Amino acid sequence: MAKSRKNFFDKVGLNYALNNNLICLEYLNIAAMARYNGRMVQGAGRSMHRGMIEYKSALYGCHVSIISLWLPSTQKCSSCGNIAKKDISGRGRRCKCGLNTTRDVNAALNIRAL
Repeated sequence: MAKSRKNFFDKVGLNYALNNNLICLEYLNIAAMARYNGRMVQGAGRSMHRGMIEYKSALYGCHVSIISLWLPSTQKCSSCGNIAKKDISGRGRRCKCGLNTTRDVNAALNIRAL
């Protein structure tokens, strides 16, 4: 299992590094997550995945940026900048300015604007 996971992360990291100039990753506090979700979080290999992405990116000249855990990327409107607390169970985001998009696309637009 460990070898297949390493092999998978190696291939994914290589694919990301070869096909992108910039990779943005969210900082994750794995220790805090493990307190609430236990083995499910610890066994997921998140730190191995991030390490492989950083390693392959350095080899192939791709820049890796770590995004702050506290950046309100999903709550901030990428069009007008209005911050509205949203329930994370909902996938869509509709702002007062008229922008209607998914939470993930909105976050990506906010991160790209950094």
